Amino acid sequence: MKFAIFALCLLLSTQGFAKNTIKNKTKPCAPDYKKFCSFLELGDSRIKDCLKEHEKELTPACRAFGLRLSQENEKRITLIANTCHEDAKKLCAENPKMKIKCLIEKKELTSQKCQAVLKTPRRE
Repeated sequence: MKFAIFALCLLLSTQGFAKNTIKNKTKPCAPDYKKFCSFLELGDSRIKDCLKEHEKELTPACRAFGLRLSQENEKRITLIANTCHEDAKKLCAENPKMKIKCLIEKKELTSQKCQAVLKTPRRE
């Protein structure tokens, strides 16, 4: 369960996810955001940190949503890592812990196969 909460927090750290959750009230975590974190501005992982502080109070729907998203994103990350391995070695050697972010930022410089995988929509 701690992995699911960690994965949820990791996903919530992206501004796109936070904005979609806030705007789309049908998202399972929107009530938790509204209850615990709506006073915060987006950015600098404020939402992630806030929800992490309240992890024991999150609704079951939000926890289940986070788990499902973490599984889907884990598959996507594995696909990117396998497809873009050579591009990452060439373009992102300076920061090996941030390879996915680096590949996204340098997507125009990657191979066609890698670009195709990077364009695959991310679930938010």
